[in-house]
Amino acid sequence: MSRWLLATLVALAGLVPVHTTAHAAAHAPRASGTSGCFTAPDGATEACFNDPRPGRPDDAVTRGLMAHVARAGAGDSIRISMFRWDDQLAAQAVIDAQRRGARVEVVADEDVQTKPAGRRVLEKIEAGEPGHQNVVVCRGACMPWAGPGPAPTAQDINHHKLYLFDIAGERSVAVTSSNLERRMHGQVNSMVRSTEPALWRFHTDYFERLRSQGWQGWSEKSRSVRGESIDAFVYPRRRDPVVALLDDVRCDARARTVDVLWAVIQRADVRRSLQELHGRGCRVRVVTTRDLIENWLEVRQTRRGRVLDLPDNRVKTHLVHDKLVLVHARVRGRVRRLTITGNSNATCGGLAYNDEVMWQIEDRWVHETMQRHFDRVFRRAHQGRTAVVPVQAPCR
Repeated sequence: MSRWLLATLVALAGLVPVHTTAHAAAHAPRASGTSGCFTAPDGATEACFNDPRPGRPDDAVTRGLMAHVARAGAGDSIRISMFRWDDQLAAQAVIDAQRRGARVEVVADEDVQTKPAGRRVLEKIEAGEPGHQNVVVCRGACMPWAGPGPAPTAQDINHHKLYLFDIAGERSVAVTSSNLERRMHGQVNSMVRSTEPALWRFHTDYFERLRSQGWQGWSEKSRSVRGESIDAFVYPRRRDPVVALLDDVRCDARARTVDVLWAVIQRADVRRSLQELHGRGCRVRVVTTRDLIENWLEVRQTRRGRVLDLPDNRVKTHLVHDKLVLVHARVRGRVRRLTITGNSNATCGGLAYNDEVMWQIEDRWVHETMQRHFDRVFRRAHQGRTAVVPVQAPCR
């Protein structure tokens, strides 16, 4: 038995009553509520987040995902698309699932091959099922770009952290900000998993397109799907649904919050949208991962005779890898609680040159769960410690 599987079973045994269903018991909340995986009352959605501190890494997100991997056996399937992978325990958990009879398929960025754990999992999974191509490694992004070449520096990548589980009759899709890297345990990350059938169908079709490295008839409009409570959209694409949503937000005294926990924001259209929301009376709070990005977001601008500005005390820095936007405001005519999450940074590469996915979730339980996560991170974040303001290249 792998150490990861043993640790998972021990943890679950200590937290979950023996009569709890496998779905609800996939990962139980810790008593503190600051870290772990939480299942919605209807059982259709799971949310995970970690709570790392200096000198105390937290692997809650990876543990939550590997708890599902540990359940897979004969007749089940696991599909993973991953940017970076150096976590040996996660590699062993996936290899063990294949040995128990699960079909495992991986679409990887070439960066995965640069780490011993990544190379090992690709080699073992490919060799574990003769006669079937279980592994595809993309040289650069798997999907065709939506912008002109050359791609921005360090972009043109498969940036996914995407999982499709078909285990014990339950089909689900998970998106997370966390790569399968040990350093992720020291950075703030989150994950959402859903059993909505429309999401499953869309992402399985998309996964096959990643494997074949072509859109196969999908137009930009085809790269989105509307589920029961979750809309999903994949990249590369020319127009960003996240910005379109932010531009439709209107605030009043009853509903006026826009909270952003986004590791990297380098696009001028995202900065403009956030500044304009503040100007329209929204309470906008932002946490990003670098004080240089914080300073760039705080730069005062003038647009069409109006001053656009984000107050310095509403923009902070913390060691985050998350990609999360929380909206409680009037959107397209009605008050809504929306959670936007996935694996894309707000960069030109994330829009037009990388393989990415983002979800827009309209669910009060998800919103309130992630709001607690954001509020905790915002309290711990700090103001930038340098006055340097970087210059960001515009998207082409």
